[in-house]
Amino acid sequence: MMGSELAHLLVRARQFPLSSMGYVDVEGLGEITVIQSDDTGLLIQSTLNGRTHLHWAVNNAHELVSRIVSMLNTNVIEEDVEIEFVPESCIGALEQIGFSVLSEWIDYWQCPLKPVEIERPEGLLIRRIEEQGYARAAEITQACEGLSRGYLGETSQWLQEWNEQEHSLMYVALLDNATVGVCCVAIYGFDNPDGPTLWVRELAVDPLYHSRKIGLSLVAEALNWGRSQGAARSFLACDVENERAIRLYEGLGYKRACQRGQIDMVYRTR
Repeated sequence: MMGSELAHLLVRARQFPLSSMGYVDVEGLGEITVIQSDDTGLLIQSTLNGRTHLHWAVNNAHELVSRIVSMLNTNVIEEDVEIEFVPESCIGALEQIGFSVLSEWIDYWQCPLKPVEIERPEGLLIRRIEEQGYARAAEITQACEGLSRGYLGETSQWLQEWNEQEHSLMYVALLDNATVGVCCVAIYGFDNPDGPTLWVRELAVDPLYHSRKIGLSLVAEALNWGRSQGAARSFLACDVENERAIRLYEGLGYKRACQRGQIDMVYRTR
């Protein structure tokens, strides 16, 4: 499918009241197959980096479940399929047809953004990533696969693209000249009357170096950078069962949002 056709699909998807494609761009879809497309909704299957996803847009939650049931009844599913931004009202119905909750990303906010002073571990250096550092940074994120539900790590290409975007950067933590942790951040919402937001998008520490305040030091550096750039608040998302990370974020002043988070589910074939 041509890029212009994909772009048209995304525009259509955002016209529906419920959609998982509000934050998806053309590059983020990979290879796609349009399973269902009509005036009442869209169901699209995409494959990117070896993972299969369902993207959807519908008028109501019942329609989403109906479309997925129809897909399972008419297609042979050979690979695990993930679906994001599942409405809470659909969880029970999807569980009955074989889906299970993969993760639930809860929003955490720090508002207003405050300066952070911590004592770093002896010898720890934090700086912006250099060109030759992406492969090692990707290794660290991938070594953390499974430490939080639904987390698989990132590729070096993804990390480089993130770091090279406007208003984005990536910090690395080094001990004895070895990279042991990474943190990806960005600032958005410059037109917001309440001021811009610092987004802490990715935090990963080599499992061999856990419990040494490396993650804490990385986020503290990111918060202070965001404040120096005019950010008024900070946002991040964390799986509701990742208690270790939640303690870190709450210790830095983040507060959990009241509503439920982004619910992702998976249909496993084995």
